[in-house]
Amino acid sequence: MRSPESLYTIHQEPSLVERPVLVYAFSGFVDAGGGVRLAATHILETCEHTLIASFDIDEILDYRARRPRMTYVVDHFASVDMPQVTLHEVTDANGESFLLLVGPEPDYQWQRFIAAVEGLVRRFEVRIAVGLSAIPWPIPHTRPLAVTVHGNEPTLLSPYTSVLGEIEVPGHLGAMLELYLGEHGIPSMGITAQVPHYLVQFEFPRAAQTLLNGV
Repeated sequence: MRSPESLYTIHQEPSLVERPVLVYAFSGFVDAGGGVRLAATHILETCEHTLIASFDIDEILDYRARRPRMTYVVDHFASVDMPQVTLHEVTDANGESFLLLVGPEPDYQWQRFIAAVEGLVRRFEVRIAVGLSAIPWPIPHTRPLAVTVHGNEPTLLSPYTSVLGEIEVPGHLGAMLELYLGEHGIPSMGITAQVPHYLVQFEFPRAAQTLLNGV
């Protein structure tokens, strides 16, 4: 495996005074109703933030699977919205600072990407990592949305209780990152919004609100 450190560029050091929380939010496979993407967009649009690091998107994304959006005006292509995977230092309305890793779920080099994130976690002395996801769930939209909370330490999960037993699910980067960090001694957990299954293809802002409330 090539050096994980060469996968990203540090733009500046964060101005954190305490060990931060890292929130990671990858849009794509486990993002029912666009809840993860909407939540991350809301954070960046409403909170002060500073770019800390960016990943080499050409190394990790399949453009033909998720083609960048382009704008065509009359007789020419005017712009392109290139995807990015970036790490930000964010300060919320209460003055609390945290790190936010956001962007599309990488298509390639998952193990190298996870190792790169671990390097950043250790560099910035992250005290806990929290992943966001949203999944289809057999509930009507007339009921309040619930969350599934999971993690590698029981103390992180109180007062939530699981209604699931042992199941097998397709792997996704957020889950693999949670597993990997936990196995390497870094407290790690995830918050998963349960989205009505018939709304997963549409933007569903309540999913984003549920995730933000969960965080």
